[in-house]
Amino acid sequence: MNRTLRSISFILLRFLLSKKFVVARCNFLNAYLKSSPKDVLGRHLYKYGMHEPENSKFLQETIKLGDEDIAVDIGANLGWYSVLLNRVSESGSLVFAFEPDPNNFELLKFNVTKNDCSNVKAFNKAASDKSETLSLYKYPEKNRGRHSLLPQKNAKKIDVSAVCLDQFLDAELHSRVKFIKIDIEGYEFYALRGAMNILKYCPMVMMEFSPHLYPEPSHATELVHFMANLEFVPKLLMHGKLEEIDLDSLICETRQVDVFWIKKLG
Repeated sequence: MNRTLRSISFILLRFLLSKKFVVARCNFLNAYLKSSPKDVLGRHLYKYGMHEPENSKFLQETIKLGDEDIAVDIGANLGWYSVLLNRVSESGSLVFAFEPDPNNFELLKFNVTKNDCSNVKAFNKAASDKSETLSLYKYPEKNRGRHSLLPQKNAKKIDVSAVCLDQFLDAELHSRVKFIKIDIEGYEFYALRGAMNILKYCPMVMMEFSPHLYPEPSHATELVHFMANLEFVPKLLMHGKLEEIDLDSLICETRQVDVFWIKKLG
């Protein structure tokens, strides 16, 4: 089905048939993904069959999880990256996917099951620097990926369970973590602070860097230096290749950017 027909089909499903869910064919992943038609990601997947194409293509070409390797998807949403990581995995690998919102989590569970992602272990939990109950502030249905653990004005909130990843994953698993993807709307520093031991071993972290969401101006500086002190170098994906960005430039960045933190060799 071409893009025009997908768009027409989407309009029929959402507005005329009032479907609560739609299922998108995503050829890039050889997968079918269920989503809400009200959600911008669901609409995008149904029309284009793709999400974050530059990042996704780079990971498909770069990440290879061996039999004993582990990847962690923090803020898994409906499971795009969890399914992608399954597709670049050997049979003995594991993908731990964390999604605190109950509605997104139901879609995540459906999508990893529907697409035979038997190595993906999904958890209805947030990640933080300690195990606790947190408030998740719910963004409107038009963008279910914008829910945040940071306070939001006039937002409904629900209680969610949060875990410290260093404690949640058995210590003998820490050195097996080869990749972390994290996108949790400004709460990244707290989640990564709870994974300090894992980060000593992990060679790559793909992180959404959102300085405009941080509660304090110093937060960006803290986060950047936290990662640098763990021997990570920040890089941006430019035309399919990673290019280093210096720490000061990243701290001064005002846009939302995806940062690939690469562990220094040696």
